[in-house]
Amino acid sequence: MTRPQASGGTAPVDERHPPIKPRRVSFDWSRTPLHWVPGDPVATHIINSFHIVLPEGEKWFIQCVKDARPHIRDERLLEEIKGFIGQEMVHARSHQGVLDQILGRAASTSPRSPTRQAGATPSAPRRWRR
Repeated sequence: MTRPQASGGTAPVDERHPPIKPRRVSFDWSRTPLHWVPGDPVATHIINSFHIVLPEGEKWFIQCVKDARPHIRDERLLEEIKGFIGQEMVHARSHQGVLDQILGRAASTSPRSPTRQAGATPSAPRRWRR
């Protein structure tokens, strides 16, 4: 089996290592409850915390391979990098969607949220004493 390359030629496809093809997906989190793990809000929040960390890690992966790209001469690897970058961008956007839709909604309805308290203004960051 072969696949097209950026240079116009074709290269054999190793079925054990298929090409990375990013899927353009989107998720609607608008009806997902804040505590979506049934009966376990702690587990929900632990898993939700990954959505804070993972997008930054994925952006870092993207930057690393972009920085390495000028040093790569293998056409097949360059094609794989292109697919990898697209895939990681989709992942980062998906995690950001969770933050924006689920956690953003929760913050705006929290009893401690300044938007919830009439006339309240956000307080300054707490200064730690030595």
